[in-house]
Amino acid sequence: MKFLLFLISLSISTILFNGCSGEYVASEPRYTEIERPVRPGNTHVWVDGYWVWNRQSNVYTHRNGYWAIPRHGRTYNPGQWRRSRRGMYWSNGYWH
Repeated sequence: MKFLLFLISLSISTILFNGCSGEYVASEPRYTEIERPVRPGNTHVWVDGYWVWNRQSNVYTHRNGYWAIPRHGRTYNPGQWRRSRRGMYWSNGYWH
């Protein structure tokens, strides 16, 4: 009985984790040029756009960048495409 429960839990976890592994692509998507809006103020910094994995279509979609006011002493590290054995994937930017 324990062995049967082990096999069932193993197959369920395999199905669940395979659904999460679709965020890899053979090459990064093409960038489209967007016109950056006018800077709202001198304290604003531009945060580049980013890529989001669409689970329904299994492709990355691009989100436009935006102007932001950073907290004192913080800088923005932009996101980037990274390569792994499984393919290319998007690593989100962050405030540091």
